[in-house]
Amino acid sequence: MATTSFTPVFQLNVFHEYFDSGRAEDITLIPTAETLAFMKHMGMVFRTINSESQVFIYTDSIATFQQEISVPNAINFLEFTLAIQDPNFYIYTEFPTTENVSYVYTSEYILKKPEQTIQLLPVQETKQNQFGRVRIFLKDLIAFQSQTLHYSIHFEARATCWDYYIINRSGLLLDNLRLETNADFSFEGPTHVSLQNWEETLLFTSGAVRLKLSETPKYKFNLQLLSPTLIQALPNPNPSHIQVFNENNEEHFSSPIYIYI
Repeated sequence: MATTSFTPVFQLNVFHEYFDSGRAEDITLIPTAETLAFMKHMGMVFRTINSESQVFIYTDSIATFQQEISVPNAINFLEFTLAIQDPNFYIYTEFPTTENVSYVYTSEYILKKPEQTIQLLPVQETKQNQFGRVRIFLKDLIAFQSQTLHYSIHFEARATCWDYYIINRSGLLLDNLRLETNADFSFEGPTHVSLQNWEETLLFTSGAVRLKLSETPKYKFNLQLLSPTLIQALPNPNPSHIQVFNENNEEHFSSPIYIYI
């Protein structure tokens, strides 16, 4: 019996610096109905595992494939929906909070990386039913010569102002309280502030320094009173809890963290 072999035409990897793995673990690539019908007609096979998707053809059909995509077809591009699984994606990803915008990642708007990865760059469009779409144009697949084309999409983690609110429930004398970091910056404070419930707190803030959110803590901050350490390794922010504020007519984000002692 003859063995059927497949050759990957292209693959697309979606990366996100928020996650420890570096991969976007909350995004699924879904072909549109028109794309599925066209791929079936062309003998193309679509597979996706986690944040990596691939399109294959029969190895012995490469020449025919090249010829057929070089002439006018029913569609000009393969289109996929970027489906977001985690609603917090919009919080921990560095994107404006504009609600009337979607994004198109197209092989016509790219950045070529030194390692030969072709990075797809976002183009804003009027809000669609989904966060974003990917378009791989057939004319760009002509570059495929039995060697897989490697596309990628990259998301950055959102950077916020970190605000530590120290709530003194034990009545300690906190005149010499300080927040120690192992980073190349210092927190501002402490400053006396009142919460919305009028409870008095001491605030340490990163101020103009914006720190990126991450799946697991990347920073280690200690709360100290003279030499004793009150709390070692303060928690990093919860990505689902951020606040939006306006500064110099620009949108900024802060991450409140409440510490009870």
